[in-house]
Amino acid sequence: MGRQYVSARSLLLAALVFISVAGGIGVIFPPHIYPLAVVVGLIALGLMIYSPISALVLYLVFFLAWPQEWAPYFNHLPPFTERIIGFMAIGSMLISFIMKQRSKFYLGRVGFGLVAFIAALCLTVFTAYWLTEVKNTLVDMLRFLTVFVLIVQICETPKKLKAVVLLYFILTGIMATLSVVNYYNGIFQYTMGIQRALGHGLSYADPNSHAANLAYCLPVMLYYLKETKGKWDRALIILIGLICVWNIVLTGSRTSMIGTLFLAGVVVVRSKRRLAYGFLAIIMLLLLINIMPGQYKDRFMTATEVVTDEGPDQSAKGRIEGLRDGFLLFLKSPITGVGAGCYKVARGEEFGEWVSSHFMLGELIADGGIIGIGTFVFFIYAMFWSIGQARRYLKNRRTSSDNRFLMGLVEGILVSLWILFLQGMGTHNLYRFNWYFFAALVAVAHRLTVIAQTAEETDEADPPPEKLAIQESSGP
Repeated sequence: MGRQYVSARSLLLAALVFISVAGGIGVIFPPHIYPLAVVVGLIALGLMIYSPISALVLYLVFFLAWPQEWAPYFNHLPPFTERIIGFMAIGSMLISFIMKQRSKFYLGRVGFGLVAFIAALCLTVFTAYWLTEVKNTLVDMLRFLTVFVLIVQICETPKKLKAVVLLYFILTGIMATLSVVNYYNGIFQYTMGIQRALGHGLSYADPNSHAANLAYCLPVMLYYLKETKGKWDRALIILIGLICVWNIVLTGSRTSMIGTLFLAGVVVVRSKRRLAYGFLAIIMLLLLINIMPGQYKDRFMTATEVVTDEGPDQSAKGRIEGLRDGFLLFLKSPITGVGAGCYKVARGEEFGEWVSSHFMLGELIADGGIIGIGTFVFFIYAMFWSIGQARRYLKNRRTSSDNRFLMGLVEGILVSLWILFLQGMGTHNLYRFNWYFFAALVAVAHRLTVIAQTAEETDEADPPPEKLAIQESSGP
């Protein structure tokens, strides 16, 4: 056998040398980032073509953390970088389909619900108040659909799904840590009479939006922590969770703090050790209140006041008015609504109030009309139905780490969905990515449990030859 001149090790060494040389050239000849970016991009391209899960992970970094908006050097990338990576991920997925000779394209009940809702939003163009806003909203919804399809098609095993979930936790932890560090370095927003920590970039930099991202992630992290036995996993989740809670405090977001308290209440009520967990929750709440700066204590104490005409509580009153105006806009166009994302424009033209609804239900009924309401309700129903099916199968099958992971995931997402609804009463979160990202995770978890259940039923119906031989030898 001849000598092997090209091996995987030699290719890796050559790539490292290439990157080092390109990096050195980049230091000498500005702009510094471009030579290294080209090399890393080419290597990433090869990796994405070879491994669909690598392509998905890279795409989710841009989708979940949007580093192109805030991270150093990433802002030198073209604004369409995320779309390029998304197309590469789709190509990698299709190549995988061809190589594995797969003929079935899975969407599931949740996927059909999402497609139906997007189709309903497309119909709103006929009665839209502003077509440009409809176009922008539909582009975002198509991004969500792309992420949904990629996650559902690529995450064929619990291991791949777990990689996506851990990536979500890590990226959330990074965003929260950077927000806290910036706050203590004097980078914050002074509104509502308090200093408020900010998120990063442009998409979700607002204190309320940033805090909401953290609040939606907390239940998934907590139930993952409950089911995992890995020491490093547990330590990482505890650290990220504590940073996220403190970051929520520093944002001064009352709706996110209520969501966090709701999570604590759910954990206590659903636990078999209610007294012990309830006592622990009270101790932790008292400790948090004790170390919380006074300006935030005053802010959170006003969370239940709705009728004051002055101060920060005016926003709470505005939410009720937002729901009322949403209903009035619905009456003007009850079938297809005033247009996806057009609530603010329609409200301004009809009532002279150029502000958003601050109430998800008002936004839904105004933007989508009867068709939008019906399809969104079906989409939500499909998620709860899929979660229920998965929970019933996994309830008494936590013997494997995969089953425990899937159980923790669906339990956590269930609570996150309730928090999305709860916060939806104080904000317009209909088009947030969280709904549709969680939908993809739910669809994969349900699919994996269906596959496992089918395999069990097949094994019971057709016992292996060894078992049949034993049964025959022990016969009369």
